[in-house]
Formats: sequence, structure tokens, C-alpha cells
Amino acid sequence: MTVKDVAREAGVAVGTVSRVLNDHPAVTRELRERVEKAMAHLGYEVDVTARTAHRRSRPAPGRRGPAMSVAAQQVYPTASRALLDPLTLWL
Repeated sequence: MTVKDVAREAGVAVGTVSRVLNDHPAVTRELRERVEKAMAHLGYEVDVTARTAHRRSRPAPGRRGPAMSVAAQQVYPTASRALLDPLTLWL
């Protein structure tokens, strides 16, 4: 049983089911009731293990990644080398 199955049963988009599950304030009472009714009819239960694993797979805020600016990509290696090179003398 997946969110897609619930969406199909309720006649809504997958994103609407997601917003209902995450208690988003923009969901109307009518849509919430329709989705919850479909979940009950199908016996859908949130897979806590999958949800936790998905949340852990996201990068932490502020982490360097592919979205790093070009300027930062050019400056970071030079700056880190300038800081770390003197330390290699002690190794």
C-alpha cells in the first residue's frame, strides 16, 4: 500500500495526501476527510521506518554540496590548503 494508492482512492494528487499526512495547514477539511477516509478504507498506515530513513537521508542545513557557488568552489580549496599546509610540518 502506497501514498499513490491512497491518492487514487481519494481522487486527489499524491502531494495532497502528503500534505494531509504532514498536517499542512493549507489542506481543507473536506480534502482531509476524503484522504483519511481513503486511508481507512485501504488500511493504509504510515511506515515509520521508511519515513525516518527518508528524513535522515537529507543533507544537513548548511552543508557544502553541489549547490555551492562557483566562487566558493574556487576559494575553498585554496583557503583550506593555506590553513592545512603548515599543519603537515608537524606530521
